[in-house]
Amino acid sequence: MSILNKIIILLVMFILSACNNSVSRDDMYPWQATPVGNGNSRVFGIELGKATFADVKALMGRFYAAAVFENKDGRLSLEVFYKEVTLGGLTAKFVFTLNASERTLQMLKGRSLRKEALKSGVIKYTVDMNDNDKLMPLKITAITYMPITDLDDEIVTKRFGIPAEKIRTHKSSQHWLYPEKGLDVIINAVGKDVLEFVPPKEFDKLARPLKIKS
Repeated sequence: MSILNKIIILLVMFILSACNNSVSRDDMYPWQATPVGNGNSRVFGIELGKATFADVKALMGRFYAAAVFENKDGRLSLEVFYKEVTLGGLTAKFVFTLNASERTLQMLKGRSLRKEALKSGVIKYTVDMNDNDKLMPLKITAITYMPITDLDDEIVTKRFGIPAEKIRTHKSSQHWLYPEKGLDVIINAVGKDVLEFVPPKEFDKLARPLKIKS
């Protein structure tokens, strides 16, 4: 067999392999969120409560930003942002909440080279790039998904079904709750629509504050 024929065969095998990988990933859409037996859920190929940021990076790529947020009461949280990712032909912004210890949060905050006070009163500390390796083993506890296209009642019902509950927290926004999926669909008449995913076993922590506001 000539070298040229070998190269052609290798190229064909590579293309077929890429196609097979694309076809095999059939859980890349937000409406395919499914609960798993341990009270977690799986969406976008990621099991909340189990998958690490290293798993997310392998799927989403290396172009991200991370920050520690300090609430008015001093509580810290850690989030990673992807400005634009296309999965299954749909483009959206992703925010991943990471489960970090207080020690790790304080360390990342202290080493941050950029501090920003947001309008909400929250302080944002951008994670130094040299500390990105500290993020890799941390587990994903929540996903915020912001599609570039607007949603409406008909689309949400068609894709996600009838919600267990609808809560209006503002005259221009409504929350459609799907506890079994660990999903809160926020339909905004003004501004971007948002999908928030948490493990179903943690859903009450997400829904309770909404009911207080309504």
